[in-house]
Amino acid sequence: MARPQARPQGNFLQIALITILLMISYQMLCVSNKPNDPRTRMQVQAELEQQNMNLLDLKIVETERLLIAKIDEELKAGKLTKQEADEARLASVLTVAATQFQTGVAWDHYAKIDRSYTTLAAQYESYRRTPMWKNVDVTVRGRDGAPVAVTAESLYNEITTELSARNKKEIVWGVLPGWQLIDVLVKATGSIPSFSYAFAAFLLALVVRGIIWPLAHKQYQWGRQMAQLSPRIKEIQDKYKDKKTGQVKDPAAFQQETMAIYKQYGINPMAGCMPALIQMPLFLAVYQCMWKYKFEFTKGSFLWVHPGADKFLGIPMGANLGEPDFILIFLYGVSMVVTTLLQPVTDSGQTPPIRIAGKEIPQQRFIGLLIAVIFSVTMFFWPGLPSAFVLYWIFTNILSTVQSLIEYRLPLAELVPVQSVKGGALPGGSPDDEKDKKQNDVSSDFFGSKGNPNNRKRRKK
Repeated sequence: MARPQARPQGNFLQIALITILLMISYQMLCVSNKPNDPRTRMQVQAELEQQNMNLLDLKIVETERLLIAKIDEELKAGKLTKQEADEARLASVLTVAATQFQTGVAWDHYAKIDRSYTTLAAQYESYRRTPMWKNVDVTVRGRDGAPVAVTAESLYNEITTELSARNKKEIVWGVLPGWQLIDVLVKATGSIPSFSYAFAAFLLALVVRGIIWPLAHKQYQWGRQMAQLSPRIKEIQDKYKDKKTGQVKDPAAFQQETMAIYKQYGINPMAGCMPALIQMPLFLAVYQCMWKYKFEFTKGSFLWVHPGADKFLGIPMGANLGEPDFILIFLYGVSMVVTTLLQPVTDSGQTPPIRIAGKEIPQQRFIGLLIAVIFSVTMFFWPGLPSAFVLYWIFTNILSTVQSLIEYRLPLAELVPVQSVKGGALPGGSPDDEKDKKQNDVSSDFFGSKGNPNNRKRRKK
């Protein structure tokens, strides 16, 4: 006697949410079970300073977290004012960034120097317009090992100067001269601050989109072909669906019959994933190239992103294209949502739709929108994210939207079987052979709603 098939254990979204909740619970459990450190704030600060002198750039990060917790405790207890607490936090960040920087210089380690910039860049937007950026100073280990006093401003300038010189020599993935690649695009239009740097982002988006255009074309065509089979897949789903629970009663049989339909029409359900996977390395390479050029982007401006910009409706505005701009990030989020909505959605029938406000949304589309929103929100907290990179992605999304509109207007070849139901090859079933396809084409009313041939009476002669 055959065993009954197990019911599906939820969908992808449920599994993802459960995983996230477990990770959060684990983190909270670890933090709650961690014993309180009996040392005072000044004792922890002394350890932080000692780790700086010994260039312990990894351990000092953990010590800084403890020091921040001690500062928060004293602020809560009224032992420190808010101004004093802010200055103490900034001083601790300066000590960590200086340690990472001097370790990177001593070991000639680019990643450590770049990490020191990321550490300090997180404070740049918060304090660069305040007196603390120039006045708060700490004594740290210098290049020759002797103690030196630095402020946030002086350390930031030293790090950016060092990185700017190194970025010109850094090779992305050992192949691409990232700095030089972007510099060619900027100089192509005369290195004009108000035009060339923003236009370089557009040119880069145009070049990259041109490279992946054929891959995206295949992805769109695949999506439209899958959509043609949606009614057939829906019939199979209804056949195996439990009317009470709405779940598929026999997942194995349902999967087998669904794949048989795809095989009959010569469609690989995983084919649509390949173009997206191929694009990922290209995305990472472009980001690395633009990151290497980030300090040169500080010379560029774009509409409201300029040195005189301050705030718009209380929202800080970027002073140049090398710094974050929250308005551009918001526009990027809008472009991501629009692009996601225009992506083809295929319903395999295996995942139930998401119901929001009484409306059913395909799970594939919901996950796409969720990723778009999460990625956009993440950009708001991305330390030192160049506005030029955000601008590049806005241009990329616009070009992607244009391609979507073009693709939906292109004629789509009628989907015809390339195999019989039993798996035998049909003559002329190859989609590349137009002549044979026309000879073996079947009229749309030949099959009934269940996929079986309609009964047809033979005409009398």
